[in-house]
Amino acid sequence: MSSRVRLVAISNTYGIVKGPNVKRCFMSEWVAKWGKLVIPAYPGMVELLQKEPLWRRLIWMASKTGGAWKITAYREPRHTKYKKSRYLMKAKELGIEGRKCRPKKMKPPHKRYEFGLPGAADVAFDHNGDVLEVKPAPSKCAFRVVRRIKKLLLEHQTTTRMLSQGLRFRAGGRVTTATRNLGLGGHIHIDIPFDKDWQPQFNALHLIRQSLEDFDILPQKDSKYRNQYQHIDPVRKANDANRLEYRSMCSWLHSPVAAQLCLTAGKLAAAQPSSVVKVFDSVAELREWFEKFKTKDWDAARVVEKIFEPRLKLEARIDVDLEDRWKSLKRLGGIGSDEASSAL
Repeated sequence: MSSRVRLVAISNTYGIVKGPNVKRCFMSEWVAKWGKLVIPAYPGMVELLQKEPLWRRLIWMASKTGGAWKITAYREPRHTKYKKSRYLMKAKELGIEGRKCRPKKMKPPHKRYEFGLPGAADVAFDHNGDVLEVKPAPSKCAFRVVRRIKKLLLEHQTTTRMLSQGLRFRAGGRVTTATRNLGLGGHIHIDIPFDKDWQPQFNALHLIRQSLEDFDILPQKDSKYRNQYQHIDPVRKANDANRLEYRSMCSWLHSPVAAQLCLTAGKLAAAQPSSVVKVFDSVAELREWFEKFKTKDWDAARVVEKIFEPRLKLEARIDVDLEDRWKSLKRLGGIGSDEASSAL
């Protein structure tokens, strides 16, 4: 019975590569360093490798790259249908099904490629691969955004692979790696034209941020570090879109309760900047501010009825596993309609 072999590779330079591109990309690097098959440390292997099929040669050669390349071969009967092949299953798992373009070198190379395609539209990596960034689709309903964040954190192919390998996520305002300190941001995109006067919205958002930090809804200590020692533009134009991106908040992903509260507060402050004239003196005063919008906005009603009235704990805990914190949104559900989220 005849068979065929298909290849899938993960490279620090090219990312995820499949099919004939594996040989092309791998050999371009190999030849540049060693020549065709010549490795000074393994002179006796040259003759042996010349007698082996191409896929075995590539796998052996990849094993000598110090982890820069990992090549997997899928050998199946030639009559195996593509839709039922293990090769296609692996391509779907890695998110490369249907990719026919020639891979291009990616600079700089990072270990993040082993977890999925870099720069994906909804889950990507920042700070040279040290920070995972989730980018949910926009919505006028903050709770819908929170639900989308939950799916990206726990159900996306990239994050599920990372979790399955024992990695854990954390949020907050500061994280320390082996080589540096990083500030983690909780950026909020506001549907306000960036090329017009957004100063009233910025002032209101700034007062709200200070209030959330004072009440430790945003981690106070981490936020203080991020504000003092990290050079951060408080606002900017959101990517290529003509809208405002507020960047001064630290990451509020430490719990879905904090995410719902911070996103709703940002939306209300941007919609009615005149309602925020100073930093709030107490949590009770913050609650009164949300209650002003309760009959106009479902998210405000959700914050009042699902967070303040049950007296949920608001203090930021950044030493917990986000997988446990985000596994259920039942405490926030059961109110309102996503279709008509706001009358502001």
